[in-house]
Amino acid sequence: MLVLDMDDTLLTDDHTISEENRKMLAQAKALGVHIVLASGRPTPAMVEYVRDLGLMDSYMISFNGAVITDLKNDEVIFEQSLTQEQIHALYDYSQEKKTHIITYLDGKVISETHSEYIDVEVTITGLEHEVVPSFKERVHSSAIKCILLEEPSYLKEVETDLKATMPHLSVCMSKPFFLEAAQTGIDKGASVKFLADRLNIFQSRGLSWFIYPSTSRMNGEKVNKNFKSFGSMP
Repeated sequence: MLVLDMDDTLLTDDHTISEENRKMLAQAKALGVHIVLASGRPTPAMVEYVRDLGLMDSYMISFNGAVITDLKNDEVIFEQSLTQEQIHALYDYSQEKKTHIITYLDGKVISETHSEYIDVEVTITGLEHEVVPSFKERVHSSAIKCILLEEPSYLKEVETDLKATMPHLSVCMSKPFFLEAAQTGIDKGASVKFLADRLNIFQSRGLSWFIYPSTSRMNGEKVNKNFKSFGSMP
C-alpha cells in the first residue's frame, strides 16, 4: 500500500501533479499496489485528484486522518468529529487569543472574519468561503475539525497553550499559519494503521505499506527506487 500526502509532497506549487509522478503512480497501480491519498484537506477538496488519477476504486484519508472513505462503495468507513460544544469552546479560545478560526460545513469554509491566511486555505481547497455574522450560530452541529490561523511565530505560542488548555484534543501545526484541532487520537498515521488492518496488510503479508511524508516534494524516480528496495508491494 502506498500512502501519499498531497500538498508540498505529491502536488507541485501550483497544486498539479507532475507527469513523472503520474507515471510512477500508474506503474504502482499496475503492480497491484493500493494507492491512498492522505491529506489534511477536506474530503471535497480531494475528490478531483482521486478521480483524475483513476483511484476511485481505492480509499482516501482526509481531514488529517479524521475521515476514511471507501471510494469504490462511496462509503465513509471511519469518521471522528468534534462536538458542537468542543467547536464553540475552540471559538471562545480563539477570541481570547485573538486568532482567526475556521471550520467546514456543507462543503464550505466557515468563518466570521476575512484573513490572508484563510484565503490560503480557500485557494488550496477550492471550497466556497462563507463569512457569517455569528460563528456559534452557524455551527449548530458537529464538524470534523477547526483551524486557528494567525502569524506563524505567535501561532506557535498559541499551539503550546492550546495543548495545555485542551489536552483532550489532537492539536498540530499543518502549516506555519494553520493550527489544527481535531478529536483526540486523530492523525494520519493512526488512520493508515486502521486501513492497513482493515485490508489485512500487516497480518497476511507482513510490513508492506509505505508512507511518503510531506517533508519534501515527492520525486517519482526516488519513490520507484523505494518500491524496488521493498520488492513487490501489495
